Amino acid sequence: FQSGSQNTSRSSQVIIFLGTFEVNAQVETWSFPFSRVLGLLGGFASMFLGASVVFLFDLIVIMARLGLIGVRNSDALCMLKRED
Repeated sequence: FQSGSQNTSRSSQVIIFLGTFEVNAQVETWSFPFSRVLGLLGGFASMFLGASVVFLFDLIVIMARLGLIGVRNSDALCMLKRED
């Protein structure tokens, strides 16, 4: 503690001494499993593109059904059998 009659401000000084020179360094890293990355990418794709894995699967099933209807009937747009 230093004080002077001509200096009206007071100042203090704290000195800390370490017991040893050993330093423990810890490093933190993010661990992202592949399933989490896949889920996040699918979530972003469905949010921004409006598509999801289930939607794509349903789209493939619908296209396959339409293809089978087109093969079975001569008119692909006519899905009901006409009774003549």
